[in-house]
Amino acid sequence: MNQFKNRRSFIFNLELALNNLATYQSSGAIIFIDLDGFKKINDTLGHLAGDKVLKLIAKRLLIIENEFNSNALELNVARLGGDEFVILIEQKTVKSGLEVILEIAQQVITQCAAPLPGQLQNTDLSASLGISLFPQHGTDVTLLLNNADKAMYHSKRKGKNCYTFYQTSKAS
Repeated sequence: MNQFKNRRSFIFNLELALNNLATYQSSGAIIFIDLDGFKKINDTLGHLAGDKVLKLIAKRLLIIENEFNSNALELNVARLGGDEFVILIEQKTVKSGLEVILEIAQQVITQCAAPLPGQLQNTDLSASLGISLFPQHGTDVTLLLNNADKAMYHSKRKGKNCYTFYQTSKAS
């Protein structure tokens, strides 16, 4: 996973995307991904098996990145640490829309829950996703990541293996 983007690289790309908001009238999303069942794999099969799972999931996420990258859409996948990944989606045209974000989120869920090979085939792995949109949910790196993280924890509370969009809380 050495060639895989890390947190620093992701934040740099997110800052660039946020700087492009006004100039190009672009928009985008952050999909925060936490693997469900990963700790159990590490605990029962060992850290080598856990590393294999992380590499396999990283490969699957890179396939999604390559599949969706176009002139209108740019995806950047990175590993934040542990079993957490993130996808930056920068929509460079208005045509991209929410539908493509939903399609990407569904692909991530499908790929993370797909059967694993070899000794890992009987493991139960899925993903909980949190999605924050920009500029709607903020234009600050920390705020957007925190909002996506909050939405991801909501997905875990809903039963895992799903995605949730960040929702602003309304004060009464």
